[in-house]
Amino acid sequence: MVSRRSLAAALAIVAAGTSTAAAQVLNGTAGADVLQGTNRGDVITAAAGNDVVAGYHGRDTILGNDGADLLMGGRQNDTLLGGVDNDTLMGGPGADVVLGQGGDDQAFGGWGRDVVSGGSGNDRILGGYGSDTLYAGGGEDVVMGGPGNDVIHSRAADAQRDVIVCGRGHDVVIARPEDSVDASCEKVTVLAAGDAATDPGDENAAPAALRAAAGRDNGKGDGAGKGAKRVGDHRGHR
Repeated sequence: MVSRRSLAAALAIVAAGTSTAAAQVLNGTAGADVLQGTNRGDVITAAAGNDVVAGYHGRDTILGNDGADLLMGGRQNDTLLGGVDNDTLMGGPGADVVLGQGGDDQAFGGWGRDVVSGGSGNDRILGGYGSDTLYAGGGEDVVMGGPGNDVIHSRAADAQRDVIVCGRGHDVVIARPEDSVDASCEKVTVLAAGDAATDPGDENAAPAALRAAAGRDNGKGDGAGKGAKRVGDHRGHR
């Protein structure tokens, strides 16, 4: 796992092809770049190569591309979009949108009220310290709530089995019968067959649509409480 301290060390190394210029648009190269935002609201696009990209003081949009990239939000409300490979995306202190796309991604919320979604691969999705909204994507995902009061949605449009574990807050889970929901989850709603009510849409959905979902509580509760929890057969995930 890459820590913020190791990222700071990486940002001190400006390799050939790296751009850290004070501009609102920063573009990577075909190499392995280290890109950092400025005090302004930047749009930072990684190109080919395994890149390290970090926002800074502005409200940034950070886009992954080819390569296994590390994307990290800055201090404001940022948007992080993964690329086609296995990326790591980490929200910052703001209320961020963190969206994995292709590949088996690791997507983490930060300190704010974040919206975090997996993409089309087998992803690991982790809520941060705020009250987050977490979406599983296509594939077999592991979704873990953080310390806040999170809302966790399984993806109703596929038949893959997701594993859902809640954090220390009071969490709401909307799952499907085939999912495994841990006994740590306080409030669980199980979707009926064919119900797509919690599907946020295509994994390439616009960030604005995901932002609109932040804080939305679609959980009606079904009395599952702390009991049922491989949802299909009422056995707890271990």
